[in-house]
Amino acid sequence: MKIFLKIIRTFFVILGVIFFLIIIAAVYLYQTDVYGIKTLLNYENSSTEVNSDNDNDEQSANPALNTEQEEQLRDLGIDPAALPTEISPEMHECFVEKLGEERVREIEEGDSPTPLEVIKTEPCL
Repeated sequence: MKIFLKIIRTFFVILGVIFFLIIIAAVYLYQTDVYGIKTLLNYENSSTEVNSDNDNDEQSANPALNTEQEEQLRDLGIDPAALPTEISPEMHECFVEKLGEERVREIEEGDSPTPLEVIKTEPCL
């Protein structure tokens, strides 16, 4: 019985040492940021800074969108500069078909489309 307790104690000591070494390695990797861990954990802060720097560039590249619409598109992973700056009559008809006349009018007046609406109207672009 004493041998069994000694084996169990040794096992848990080894697990404790391994756990401690993993914590030390994680802290070291976080502090040195070798693998970009800080960037991944602070993604919201870094993406906000990047977006605020590019607002003027994106807005001048696509004057058909307001700042809120551009920000929402960037959050969805869509580059606002890649979108057309003018809506053709065919595109407008497609939008009306997908969303309805009233909703298209609201978006034209400056309301931001929902993510589902962006997905629905993607073929129109």
